[in-house]
Amino acid sequence: MLAAYFDESGTHDQSQITLLSGMIADTVIWARMELPWKKHLAVTGAAWYHASACEEGTKQFDRVDRSFRDSLTFALSKLMCERQETQAIGSAVLRQVWEQKASTAVKDRFVDPYYFCFECCMHQISEWSEKCAGGEPVALVFAEQLEYQDYATAIH
Repeated sequence: MLAAYFDESGTHDQSQITLLSGMIADTVIWARMELPWKKHLAVTGAAWYHASACEEGTKQFDRVDRSFRDSLTFALSKLMCERQETQAIGSAVLRQVWEQKASTAVKDRFVDPYYFCFECCMHQISEWSEKCAGGEPVALVFAEQLEYQDYATAIH
């Protein structure tokens, strides 16, 4: 079984860019990465990783020194890159381009740049699964983003 973990950024109206990115791998690979990753998290006292909270030093990272937060992000990147069995997935849209260039049909279909990025990522997942895993189904895991959850489920 495959699993893909995603996080989004730039979902508020003042953002210059909206993006959705993540990693896909077999659940066995994720399981092998879990213990080393939890050891990195334990250094900061964090129970989970959310990129924006770590970068900004908010939520569970509000008392974690900047150098530790940077180290955590680096450790996650390194852990992912060391595994050839993982694949990065992502899509981004400049909001100014979306507003100026996206056709009415595109805006009607996707409502928000987030959903456009979501569909692009779903296509990438499908292609990767076909090419590298014989079309195996993929469990999707997203950072909690309640405002997008229902519509994303409907278009997936």
